[in-house]
Amino acid sequence: MMRRLAALLFLTPVLLWGVGCATEEAEEGVDFSLSVQALETSCGATGAVPAEVAAFRVKVVQNDPTQDKPTVLLDKDFPVSSKVIKLSKVAEGEDIELTILGLEADPAKPPVQYGRVRGITVLQDETAKVAVSLSNFGKFSCMTPPNGASNVMFPTLTTLPDGRILMAGGFRKVTEDTGRFEVTMPSDMAFIYDPATNAIKQVGNMMNKPRGAHAAAYLPKSQLVLLVGGTERLYMEKKNDCFPWYFLKDKAGDVGYTYELFDTRTEKFLVWDGADWPDGTLGEDGKVAEPVHVMVKQVRRVFPAVAVNNDGTALVTGGGLWPSCQTKSETDADYQVAELYRPRTEGYEGGFMNSFGALTMKAMRSGHTATLLEVKDKLAYHIFWGGADEGAPIAEIYKESSGQLDGNFGAFSPVTWLDNDSYKKRPYFHTMTPLKDRQFLLLGGVLNSKGKLKVPSAGDAHLVKVQTDLKIGVSSVEGLGEGRYFHSATTYDNDHVVVLGGFSSVVQGENTLFSSTATDDVRFFDRVSGKLTLPPIDAAPKMRGGHVAAALGNDCILLLGGVDQVFEGLEFGNKALALLSEMYCPSMICPEKLWPTGCYVE
Repeated sequence: MMRRLAALLFLTPVLLWGVGCATEEAEEGVDFSLSVQALETSCGATGAVPAEVAAFRVKVVQNDPTQDKPTVLLDKDFPVSSKVIKLSKVAEGEDIELTILGLEADPAKPPVQYGRVRGITVLQDETAKVAVSLSNFGKFSCMTPPNGASNVMFPTLTTLPDGRILMAGGFRKVTEDTGRFEVTMPSDMAFIYDPATNAIKQVGNMMNKPRGAHAAAYLPKSQLVLLVGGTERLYMEKKNDCFPWYFLKDKAGDVGYTYELFDTRTEKFLVWDGADWPDGTLGEDGKVAEPVHVMVKQVRRVFPAVAVNNDGTALVTGGGLWPSCQTKSETDADYQVAELYRPRTEGYEGGFMNSFGALTMKAMRSGHTATLLEVKDKLAYHIFWGGADEGAPIAEIYKESSGQLDGNFGAFSPVTWLDNDSYKKRPYFHTMTPLKDRQFLLLGGVLNSKGKLKVPSAGDAHLVKVQTDLKIGVSSVEGLGEGRYFHSATTYDNDHVVVLGGFSSVVQGENTLFSSTATDDVRFFDRVSGKLTLPPIDAAPKMRGGHVAAALGNDCILLLGGVDQVFEGLEFGNKALALLSEMYCPSMICPEKLWPTGCYVE
């Protein structure tokens, strides 16, 4: 059974300052008092430290942006039974970081447990209380979901500025029809994971409309989360020779052109007909006289993409039909028109703005990605990749305008390639993970070829490099192992990426059919080496596809939802399943060469 422990670390400064000598430190220094207690989990934790843990290694450092390496304040091994650690001559300060490793007696073996907290502040004559979650190192630690939290597929996960994570929506139920599965009963519930308490809780109310296969993004200037689009149901054909996932317009409901606003300050969704709903036509009294909660183009956007501009607006793109067993690519030109959301601010009404066709993309896209490229001269540049048929640009860039709030919109332009013959693939349902130095890891997806989506390939891994003149080069990356889509590719430092799960093309050892079962494959990507590798010591995860993942402040990864097979992972008949929630601290966050130094480069 997997275990999870919580450690409460009390940093108690006892610094004494001499009169007229403010820089003098007291000899007593700072006392660190460490207590370990068990958390309730769904994994049957006994509340005891794992038997193989012989000692804890505690390292405390202070980060200084002017220095190449952090200053070490504490570096000490102590028995599991120890409760107090004392360090002398530590001045008060900010940006203090603490790492704890649970070690076996044999120093050659990898750590058993890992925990890290950043951003600690130590002040004179004050006590700082910091909660540290000790998770399995290189393995998966299960978490207890709240009561009533059903397992879901295709929810959204949004990281908030304070490090908390918002999960919203997703499909809860699957029914079987002739030759296909219907994935339905989208959730109107949302949950917040708080790293400070290591707990998942339900938010204060429900969404106005249940939705799955939607998109979400945090809007920093309004402190709102925008959730947009989705559908009431998806279908999955049992055939293995064509792309099995699709939606039908007449069965999708009207949720696809509506949107939600989640207020991060109150932790509640704003109610469409409520007094606090900010969007719509304003009356003479400055209040909303005619509330609006729909987009201008009322087309059903399923798996759309959201890109947040520097001025606080948000661009919503794509989300039409894609090639599948039952559907062809979208031909409705309204899907080619992007929608721009403007939060209500002084002098501006809130809601989606009518662009009168000025925000027309170069292609109709679905199953595509939208990724921030850069902010230059206070203007955001976004790159939109894939999800387009032959004849349309594979990718395009949107440059924000300085006058968007007043209706002077930005523009889309096709990308310019360094080598026009180097990359011609057209992926759908891939991932594009931002890295340092204007690079992106383009991974997985299914490829459009002659109007059909082909099975994912292990060769569909690329490094995208964008030059300062916006010309783009694409090079192959080795080591993906399995092709995949509906997977996750998460970075915690923009140098390393953890690739987990997804649906593949591996059926009984063959790579020519679409698999209905998710993979348990995990891969690590290192930007410096430019390769994908199989973790040497990490345990295999659960089979999981259609899930969501987010990097946490301790470099671990939160994983929520997803299924191994739709009829096993969702409610099927009367079988109710709790939310699949896990924490993963991959071994790449502390490679073997750093075990003796407490996971720090010295």
